[in-house]
Amino acid sequence: MSRRYRGYDLIFESAFDIPGATEIERGEAGVTPDVTIMKQHVALESWYDRRGHFARLGRGMVASLPGRANYLCADSNHILVDPAPGAAAADIAAGLSAFAIPALLWMRGDILLHAGAVILPGADAAIIVAGHSGSGKTTVLRQCAEAGARIVADDIIRITPGFAISGLPAGLSASAGGSYCEIPLEQRCAVAVLDAVHVLTVPRAPEAPAFHALAVERRMHVLLAYQYRPRIPRMLGLARTMLPALARIAEAVPMYDWRREEGQVALGESEVAALCAGSGLHLAPDA
Repeated sequence: MSRRYRGYDLIFESAFDIPGATEIERGEAGVTPDVTIMKQHVALESWYDRRGHFARLGRGMVASLPGRANYLCADSNHILVDPAPGAAAADIAAGLSAFAIPALLWMRGDILLHAGAVILPGADAAIIVAGHSGSGKTTVLRQCAEAGARIVADDIIRITPGFAISGLPAGLSASAGGSYCEIPLEQRCAVAVLDAVHVLTVPRAPEAPAFHALAVERRMHVLLAYQYRPRIPRMLGLARTMLPALARIAEAVPMYDWRREEGQVALGESEVAALCAGSGLHLAPDA
């Protein structure tokens, strides 16, 4: 039996779990689902233009994960899932969340970034926290959540016109040695306006943490560098058509290079002040 979920500011009707999305009652949405996900055999004989896990199939896109499932984004509103024999439900759901749904969102013409996003206590708009593996992004997001921030996205951000951002806010991924952290319903935000982007830099600073504002050209580089699965828009022929939208974001949204102190885990007073600057916020640093 299918269930309904809210994620990426869309309503999904799915025969499979969607990790990180918020499950809703069927009568709650009151509208036709934006995306339908169903179990169905996916024939791969006519594959072409295959690159890694992804391939074009007609007008659609296939993600093939051996031992999990084949996922066909038939169009921008339907995903067909063909599970591998004996595949665990959790593995099928993880592939759906990390591969198939992002492919469908790119097909819809959205921009996806590999980053998290929060709304700090007292704020109306969201900040994006980006960073490569080992930069401490998950740690920062967890500390913000523990301080009362609302979570917009854990690891993948959808950007739509008007600088609206959304994601899967129901949980935060496990950090090294940690565990998955479920976010209370009242701390989940379905969609928010983007206020700023902070990019965690590695290697860290030897002394005090520092923030540096980025010029527009550097902002554009950040947006290109942190696209989520950039192979997908290239395969869809969207890489060039996305550039004007990315340029508008780079020109309008402030971005900062954020270099944390070596060995630092807790948010410091200077970092809290920088994140909250000009907003009258009250996010207290750890003692």
